[in-house]
Amino acid sequence: MSNEEPSESKELMKNALKKLSEGVKVCMEICIVAAEERLVPEGKEVIAIAGTSPSGFEDGGGADTALVMVPWKSERFNKLPEKAKRRDVKEIICKPR
Repeated sequence: MSNEEPSESKELMKNALKKLSEGVKVCMEICIVAAEERLVPEGKEVIAIAGTSPSGFEDGGGADTALVMVPWKSERFNKLPEKAKRRDVKEIICKPR
């Protein structure tokens, strides 16, 4: 296994999530960081909210994506079986078209 495979894998994951919306990617990142900082419990459902509007909050932009998901620390997420990873996002409450 080369050193570049994990970084290629991360790039593929990032691009796949961006296809759904930038907010979906950000929600996933928020949950990983929150779990790593012990701000949310691992393995318990949470609602993650993200905003991706380029205009920013001042110009009417704001939160446009909300997911119900199960947060994991990144080291643990990478060791979960593929089937378990697919179940981490329980529900897409809203996302931009």
